[in-house]
Amino acid sequence: MAKDIGIDKRRVIIRPRYLPQDESFGITLNNRSGMMADAEYKIKPLTKPLVRRCNYPFYSFFMDYNGDVLLCAHDWGKKMIVGNIEKSSFLDIWNGKKFNYARSKLIKGNRELSPCNVCDVDGTIMGNAHVKNWKENY
Repeated sequence: MAKDIGIDKRRVIIRPRYLPQDESFGITLNNRSGMMADAEYKIKPLTKPLVRRCNYPFYSFFMDYNGDVLLCAHDWGKKMIVGNIEKSSFLDIWNGKKFNYARSKLIKGNRELSPCNVCDVDGTIMGNAHVKNWKENY
């Protein structure tokens, strides 16, 4: 399918999704900002924040069913609501104080804000160009 639409095969990763538990089911598992402690497949929240940049808020916009915009798709507990699309425009939220405050911390590897302080997501797999762009403009 990727070949048919001209996507370079180096940009496509096909992973088996039904491997056993000891092989993490064939997917990259994370603790969803600490929310997997009581799940069937438990992953404990971190006791100490990672010291690692996270790019998610630089390239993704996650909105839930009622219009609340969350810092990150991993924030299942809705610990950081950065706006509401019914009350503010996309651009006002995207360029708003809450989003930019979190970005200013995360770009330095400071994950002490909630929910980042208990999250084990790498966060640097994608979005490097977006981080670079943000640095140049803020």
